[in-house]
Amino acid sequence: FMILGNICTRSCGFCSVATGHPLPADYSEPKKVAESIRLMKVKHAVITSVDRDDLQDGGAEIWAMTINEIRNISPTTTLETLIPDFKANPNQIQKIIEVKPEIVSHNLETVRRLTKKSAHSSKIRQKFENASNIKRRVYENKIWNNARSWRNRA
Repeated sequence: FMILGNICTRSCGFCSVATGHPLPADYSEPKKVAESIRLMKVKHAVITSVDRDDLQDGGAEIWAMTINEIRNISPTTTLETLIPDFKANPNQIQKIIEVKPEIVSHNLETVRRLTKKSAHSSKIRQKFENASNIKRRVYENKIWNNARSWRNRA
């Protein structure tokens, strides 16, 4: 499930999602997603989103609302979150950690050694730093399980 619309505020080289000015956030979306999961009897849901740099919190509130709504409507569904970097804002990342999805993941465009030496590479280097911050915060909050996935042990 992709939340927060289908227009991203960034233009990542690896992604085919449309870039531009997204529509306003839909605060009824969390309930709609949770209801869809219930109706389809989904046992394990993967939630992802576009980057929403236009929103003050990067969409973290809707992320947390979505996870909580799924928990309320379909409590046995496990959740895997493929989150944006939230520009490494610790408060926004913490909102996701606090609702305790079973798995927290974050995509990167490429590995550091394959990053081109160009103006674009500075953006990629920043993404590596942001991803490192996300990984550290998730690990510190004991959602980490092994080198490939981060799980909630609570």
